[in-house]
Amino acid sequence: MSLETITRCPICSGHQFNLHLSVKDHSVSHGTFSIVRCNECSFLFTNPRPGEDEIGRYYESEDYISHHDDTKTLVNSVYNMVRNFTVSGKLNLIEDYDEFIEKRILDIGCGTGFFLSQCLERKWITTGTEPDGDARNVAMRNARTDIYPDIFAEPLQHKKFTTITMWHVLEHVHKLNETLEWVRDHLEDSGTLFIAVPNPESHDALKYQDYWAAYDVPRHLYHFSKKNMSDLMVKHQLKIEEIKPMLFDSFYVSMLSTRYKKGRVDAIDTFLTGTISNLKGLLTSRNKINTSSLIYIVRKNNR
Repeated sequence: MSLETITRCPICSGHQFNLHLSVKDHSVSHGTFSIVRCNECSFLFTNPRPGEDEIGRYYESEDYISHHDDTKTLVNSVYNMVRNFTVSGKLNLIEDYDEFIEKRILDIGCGTGFFLSQCLERKWITTGTEPDGDARNVAMRNARTDIYPDIFAEPLQHKKFTTITMWHVLEHVHKLNETLEWVRDHLEDSGTLFIAVPNPESHDALKYQDYWAAYDVPRHLYHFSKKNMSDLMVKHQLKIEEIKPMLFDSFYVSMLSTRYKKGRVDAIDTFLTGTISNLKGLLTSRNKINTSSLIYIVRKNNR
């Protein structure tokens, strides 16, 4: 299978990169992919990578849980249990920031639509995008709303939203800068963008190294540090207002990482690493939170 090579850094346009890690795809292909570091801005990204026309086959696995609602394995069961628990927290978070009377949300990469279905229950006007056809069909049934293959679908071009969410999505999109440009143009001036991504500077990432499950190559194309994310937002006239932790991710990612490293889930290692990662990640000042995954709360920089 052919891979495409990125010759310019997506953030700073630098053209010199060094190998950071070689990481195995444990879910689908079992091939090895390179993560490089930009010499100019230190951005980590998978390079070379499958192109947009090829990446779909790397999601063709029951292990890729966000595209399935079943609970056939322990990992699936844990994922769905955590998802059900954390969705209420996400809803409370977005409602804290969206002060519009008519709340219009776009969930980019909505998977099977569970989050949007809960937004609908709270009377939000909901729209979603999901590139996977099977997941998109499930989402339309679950969320009872319009779900499009991507944000560039014609019916979305003249809409604006009070809230746009990308829950573990930005690391997947090939058109990184084009996506953020579109998001800025389609976010109301006082609207809020929520971006959740893994954090390669967390304790669990540094411990597990190439076995860290949240690298998830080649599906994860980018691996954002807080500085990288800040630089990327500034590039698109956006600003990070606050950073929130995703505490359950430290345990879930650690669980998968132990399975990749040892061939089985190590419950003790999972609990200890997840706990330490959260403690270390929270014992910092505001906006320096450093847990396994982070939620960036972003608004337009209209100055």
